[in-house]
Amino acid sequence: MYRRRPFSYGQAARVGGYALIVLGLLVLLGWLANLELLMTVLPGRIRMKANTAIGFPFAGIATVFLAQAHRTQKTRIASTLSAGIVIAVSLEKARVLKFSCLTSPPPQLQFLQRLAKLNFLAAPKPFCWPRTMMPRES
Repeated sequence: MYRRRPFSYGQAARVGGYALIVLGLLVLLGWLANLELLMTVLPGRIRMKANTAIGFPFAGIATVFLAQAHRTQKTRIASTLSAGIVIAVSLEKARVLKFSCLTSPPPQLQFLQRLAKLNFLAAPKPFCWPRTMMPRES
């Protein structure tokens, strides 16, 4: 008698990919409608950045297409393009963080600068604090 496995790794990957797509689209909807509840993954927590939310659906699309049992040339191209978009969004975020820095850390992280000054073996290095680390104005 033939017994079918209840859940395969490919099915689990597809479910995860669909979850990424839905989560990313919900967060983007939250950003478009300015709904705080949809901007956070868990209520009361830090908001997901819009560029991260853009990457989620594309990562999900790539995962779903790659997890298909019967891949065609079109699904390979679609998954490659989706993965390329995720990489492009990530590189853009890295570029923005690298080149848009504050000269001093936010108040809650100034202790790190004092700790770095205590290190006598290393040459002093200037700090570059990303603007995203600054507290939000309420």
